[in-house]
Amino acid sequence: MNKTLKFIVVSLGILIIILLIFTIFALTSKYKKSDHVDYQNLILKPLVTENYQIVSFQINNKELYLNIKDLNTNISEIRVYNLKTGQQISTIKLNKNDQ
Repeated sequence: MNKTLKFIVVSLGILIIILLIFTIFALTSKYKKSDHVDYQNLILKPLVTENYQIVSFQINNKELYLNIKDLNTNISEIRVYNLKTGQQISTIKLNKNDQ
């Protein structure tokens, strides 16, 4: 009985150590992952041309929202870009100046 009790205690101790190492490894790998993208070198596709004025912008959920105004036609729109790829996702026309 003494040998079986020692065997059970040692095997459970080894199991606890293995599970502790696995937990530490899982936590460090989870927090080591970073979704950090270098946004300083982001190229927007399509580019905002010179006849547009950027009124405001907002970054939300890895998306860039640009509120821009066309200086020639006085039309405002919101363009949504993906921050990882720089691709335009959608365009929302806000107003149209009828003359």
